Amino acid sequence: MKSIPSHKTGLNIGDELPELYFFHSDGKKVDLIKDECYILIFVSNYCLYCIDLLPEVEKIKNVSKKHKLILFSTGDNEDNIEMKKYFNWKFPIVHLTEDEMEKYFKVVKQPFCIITNKNEVKQKGVIYNQKDFIAMLSLT
Repeated sequence: MKSIPSHKTGLNIGDELPELYFFHSDGKKVDLIKDECYILIFVSNYCLYCIDLLPEVEKIKNVSKKHKLILFSTGDNEDNIEMKKYFNWKFPIVHLTEDEMEKYFKVVKQPFCIITNKNEVKQKGVIYNQKDFIAMLSLT
């Protein structure tokens, strides 16, 4: 498989988020609502960098109060519920396969983050910790 540079993965800056909805690990519907600001984080349960990022996700959420955070994980429902309990997360965790991440958001590398403002992609990239996220947010 040919390696894709991280700046070529994910929706393009300026693109609108797809009008989709998903289901949170607790069964509640999660809409991507127009005119909202989002932090979308994509992780694979088979990626060491993604596992290392998990303890940083709550810190990332707390950096920007105007953004809603959604974590997209390849973990099954049981894995996602366990993560939510372990880290005491209050934000939605949505199961997506790596194929679905690519299909809906063009994400082919994890851990990956997309920051939106009023439904438009403002910044995107691979992140490994809160510091990387803050640097990305400062570019929006």
